[in-house]
Amino acid sequence: MREFGIVNSVKNFYVGFSDETTIPILKLLKRGFRHCFIFFGDEYNTFVLDPISNRIDLSFLPIGVEKIAEKLKQSGIIIVFVNRFENKKISTSGVFTCVEVVKRVLGISKLSIITPFRLYKFLKK
Repeated sequence: MREFGIVNSVKNFYVGFSDETTIPILKLLKRGFRHCFIFFGDEYNTFVLDPISNRIDLSFLPIGVEKIAEKLKQSGIIIVFVNRFENKKISTSGVFTCVEVVKRVLGISKLSIITPFRLYKFLKK
């Protein structure tokens, strides 16, 4: 399969973890880790890929990625800088969640990572 697209050319990403949710069941998850999203860019532009329960928002911001990361940190969002994983295995399909979308972008195929907090712990290793 031919790879194309902007995400395939990116090697470095930021993953954001937040407490915000409008879905009552997600309030059972660990505080600060109820949602996750991913963003990337350069010193001039940032793309944000935010998987929400009923859609995926893709935003373009004409602001450098490090400035965005700093603003998000100041607003209470936990940010982890990560390199894309070189995963040649075919990923098995998990339930469509924010975690699953972020895992796919990063090349993570571990089925045991199902919550934002588990993803955070895996990325911090």
